[in-house]
Amino acid sequence: MNDRLVHANDVQLCVETFGDDGDPAILLISGSTSSMDWWPDEFCSRLAAGLRFVIRYDHRDTGRSTSYPPGAPAYSFPDLVDDAVGLLDVLGVSRAHAVGISMGGMIAQHLAVNHADRVESLTLIATSPAGPGGPGRSELPPMTERLRAHFATAKPRPDATDRAAFIDHIVDAERAFAGSLGIDEPSLRQLAGRVFDRTPNPASATNHWILEGGGPVRSRLGQVTAPTLVMHGTDDPLFPYGHAEALAREIPGAQLVPLKGVGHQVPPADVWDVVIPALLRHTSGGWEAQEERIVSRYLTAQDPTGWFDRLYGAGADGQVEMPWARTDPHPLLVQWAEAKALVGAGRRAVVVGCGLGADAEYVAEIITVQALPEPYRGQAIVNVGRLVAPGGTLIAIAAARQESDVPAQAPPFPLTRAEVDAFATDGLEPVLIEDVVDPRTPEQKRWRAEFRRG
Repeated sequence: MNDRLVHANDVQLCVETFGDDGDPAILLISGSTSSMDWWPDEFCSRLAAGLRFVIRYDHRDTGRSTSYPPGAPAYSFPDLVDDAVGLLDVLGVSRAHAVGISMGGMIAQHLAVNHADRVESLTLIATSPAGPGGPGRSELPPMTERLRAHFATAKPRPDATDRAAFIDHIVDAERAFAGSLGIDEPSLRQLAGRVFDRTPNPASATNHWILEGGGPVRSRLGQVTAPTLVMHGTDDPLFPYGHAEALAREIPGAQLVPLKGVGHQVPPADVWDVVIPALLRHTSGGWEAQEERIVSRYLTAQDPTGWFDRLYGAGADGQVEMPWARTDPHPLLVQWAEAKALVGAGRRAVVVGCGLGADAEYVAEIITVQALPEPYRGQAIVNVGRLVAPGGTLIAIAAARQESDVPAQAPPFPLTRAEVDAFATDGLEPVLIEDVVDPRTPEQKRWRAEFRRG
C-alpha cells in the first residue's frame, strides 16, 4: 500500500490515492467497521485507469486512522461526515464524486444534503434512506430471517492478539451477508489478514455501532441536486432491494442499477463489468469532458490521433455516454441537399466535420477533419478536396471560429475561414461560403461551404 496519514478534522486519517489528481475525484467511503481495505486495489486501479483520481481512506477506529477504546468513542456520526469533508480539504479537492456503501452510503447522503457544494455526484451502494430504527424504517422491508439468526448467535470480534480467529470471524460474517454469488473465501481471508495487520485494535471498529447523532436525512432527499446512481444487490439480506427502490424514488432523477445475486457487500469481482463502467459513466461529466481528458494526454505524448480508439473504446464499454443519440442528419446538410435537388439522386458526397452516424447514412460517406489537431488537419483538408471527382461537389459544414479566437484544446476543433478556403485545391472552386446558425445549437456558428470541380 502507498497509504499515508494526514491531519483532518482534528484527527489523523489514513488515506491512499490512485491516479492523477488532475482528474475527477472519486471518494470511496467504506461501511460500518470497515477500513479502506474493503475497496480492492484492482477495483481502485481500474477506476483510475478510466482517468479518475480515486481516494480511499480509513474511518476512525479502522486501519491506521485515529482509534479509541472499544465502547468509548470520543466522536459522533456527524464527525465521520466532517472527516470526509476535512479529507477533501487536505487533498485540495473542491468537489468529489462521493461513492458510499452501507454506512458509507449514509455518510454520502449527509454530504449530498449538508455539503452539496462538495459533491459532484452521488453513488449509493447497499444502503438505505433510513438509519437503524430511524423514521420510515417500518415502511421498508426488514432484514432477512437468515441474517437475524446470524446476529443472534454471532460471537464478539476477537481481541487484537488472535489473527486467525479474527480472519475466521470476518469470513463467517461475510458469508452471512453474501448473496447467491457467495464469497471468494481465499481472497476474503487475505483481505481480513491485511485488515488485522493494519489495525491496532480491531475491536475498536465496533464503536461505529454505538455512535450518536446525525439521524437519517430521508425527509431531505428531495433536496439532493447531485446526479445520483443507486447500485444494490438483489439478494441484500440487511437492506433488501426495497431500500434501493426507495432511494431511487425519493432522490430526484436517481438511476437504479440492480446487482444480481449480490448481497450486502462491496460489489464482488463477478459484477465489476457492470459496476465499474457504471461508475465511470456516472462520473465522466459527459462525452466532451472525457474527450478533453483523453485527448490532452495523447497530444502531450505527440500522438495526435491515438486518442480516437481510447475514447470510442470507453464509449463502447459503457464508460461514457456515446454522443450520437441523434437519429436525423444535420439540418444544414439536409437543407443544402434539398435545395440542390440531390435527395434520392444516387450521387455521392463528402461531408467534412459534420455530425455523426446519421449524416454518414444520409450521404453515404463521411470524413471528419475537425477531429484532427494541427498540422494534420491542414493536410487532411487538402486531401479531402482531392477526393472530389470532375463535375463533383463538396459541401463542408463545420463549427466556426475567428482567427483571433483561442484555439480549442480538444476536438471538435472549429475551423477558421482560412481553413475552409483551403478545401479549394487542384481546381476545386468555391461556389458559396457562408456563416450560418445551427438550428440544433444556436449559440454555435457554423460554416457552410460549397465547392465544385469543373
